[in-house]
Amino acid sequence: MLLRASSRHELYLTAVYRYQFFIQKALGNFKGLARLQACIAREVGIPVGPLVCHATLAILEEGTGEGGQTRWGRRALESVVTDCEAILSQAGEQAVA
Repeated sequence: MLLRASSRHELYLTAVYRYQFFIQKALGNFKGLARLQACIAREVGIPVGPLVCHATLAILEEGTGEGGQTRWGRRALESVVTDCEAILSQAGEQAVA
């Protein structure tokens, strides 16, 4: 994981995963990384910048995953996007305060 502040004074975060199950792990990891980035940005007083995740191999599972997760679909993607937007919004509000 690489964290750096850009010349525009934003906190960039880049994570590299060697191998990742997309449904079982990646979606939760994205949320966790977004929260980590927002927390660090808030503590140092700069806005959140881009979050980039790379996986050298990612598996999009078929069927159910751990804990009875449902099949991959549009709703799961929309949920992750909504959660990440909420994290970004909270980070912006806290950085201003």
